Amino acid sequence: VAGDTAARAGRKNLIINGSMQISQRGDYSSATTIANVTYYLDRWKTALNTVTGTLTHSTEVISGVTYESSLLAATSTGTGFIAAYQPVEFPTSYRGRTLTVSAKVKSNSTNARISVYTGTGSFPSTAHTGGGGIETLKVTFIVPSTNTVIDPYIGLISETTSNLSVTSGDYAEIFDVQLELGSVATDFEHRSYGEELQLCKRYWRRDVYRTGILPWSGSTGGTSQVTWPLNPEMRGSPTLSTNATPSYSNITGTAGPAGQAGTLTSNNVTRGATANSIHISNNATGDTLYAVTVDLTADAEL
Repeated sequence: VAGDTAARAGRKNLIINGSMQISQRGDYSSATTIANVTYYLDRWKTALNTVTGTLTHSTEVISGVTYESSLLAATSTGTGFIAAYQPVEFPTSYRGRTLTVSAKVKSNSTNARISVYTGTGSFPSTAHTGGGGIETLKVTFIVPSTNTVIDPYIGLISETTSNLSVTSGDYAEIFDVQLELGSVATDFEHRSYGEELQLCKRYWRRDVYRTGILPWSGSTGGTSQVTWPLNPEMRGSPTLSTNATPSYSNITGTAGPAGQAGTLTSNNVTRGATANSIHISNNATGDTLYAVTVDLTADAEL
């Protein structure tokens, strides 16, 4: 009864995308070679040392229910590690609190485990038996008074969040990851895809922005700006990158009839962002009005 009550209480899971269902950066349904300290599935960084490996956004069917997962596999042999971890925001606010991390893990290695790194030490779970089945791993710990981070690592990694023996073909498949207050690992909190996506977009998002009109003001030049609000507001002012060359369509003026594609090589077009908005501005001559389409990534990850 207590477990059922906790499961229905809601908003207990401090991990975002613990269900592994959000993957804004790519599909990854086929094995993808990974790099160290890189985001693939939303909010999950890879940790890779010495050995090489792949990540697959996979699925597992348990009792007729399909679960999404992150499958990490070693593709070389050596002394190192391959894991996924999620930096928890505001880690020092949990000092002195009791936390429990739990996850379902499928593995063929006895080196698969959870290891929570706090900046001043690590707290490991018991290891997977390595029999290729799905096991629930968990660890309860008190956050040290001097911690600087709370980073739950899950994968082929040592008790001290460092190197161990890894063999090519070793794997750890991870799903239903939960970090919660208290000393009990309760049932996993399921959130809808839409809610989980909104939580992820606070840290990273890719969107296509289309204006109505972006004016080029005055024959002697001028500056104009178009602003898009960000919903949800991001964690902080994001770093912007352009995924494709912005497209511009001439609306009025001498450059061509309405709707004709135009090039703005003579104009200075800039972009910027705050936590709650993205803006495109220009500094140019002429009285031509343009519609603009921009494909942008906004990154405010930890």
